[in-house]
Amino acid sequence: MKKLFPPLEYINIPNLATTTGLVSGIVACFFMLQANMISTIFCLLLATFMDVIDGFLAKKLKQQTRFGEYMDLLTDFFVCCVVPVLMFYTFVEVSILIVAASSFYAVCGLWRLSYFINVTSAEKQPHFTGMPVPGAMLFGIVTIWLYWRLNAEQIPLPAWVPAVVFFALGGLMISSVKFKKYGFCQKGLIIFGLIFLAAIFIF
Repeated sequence: MKKLFPPLEYINIPNLATTTGLVSGIVACFFMLQANMISTIFCLLLATFMDVIDGFLAKKLKQQTRFGEYMDLLTDFFVCCVVPVLMFYTFVEVSILIVAASSFYAVCGLWRLSYFINVTSAEKQPHFTGMPVPGAMLFGIVTIWLYWRLNAEQIPLPAWVPAVVFFALGGLMISSVKFKKYGFCQKGLIIFGLIFLAAIFIF
């Protein structure tokens, strides 16, 4: 089988976790087309969880490979940079400002991931430089959900508010702010995600 399909040589638990995150992002796009906010968010939170644990599993199981690293970054770009932009266009009133903010966010995500794989990864630093894209994505979808929820309750929120948030998230991703790997940042991300998941079902 591996002779016919060489990439299958890299099948392992961490890479399967990364693949699950990618599939979750694709399914999120399906629910987005149905204008199903809750299911879209659930899929993106699942993808975020997979992104948090795949690196942890690779380290613990001693299955760290260059292949898995590139797979993780490609998945991150799609799930955390492209899908939130599509979500922005689906649930927020589209304007030139929204297009500008979402484009800036995606471009900064691309530059942050490219910097990570070419610079910080090669140096094996114990921290991330710039806000990790899963964290930026999580804060982004929380902002979109709040905009959507408040407008549903007839409490109009100007579209420039989420636009400003996306501009800020883009800036943080390419900033020099450092986040410790496998530390408070990632644990906090999981806790925040679980709290947010509970909130969308309660409210």
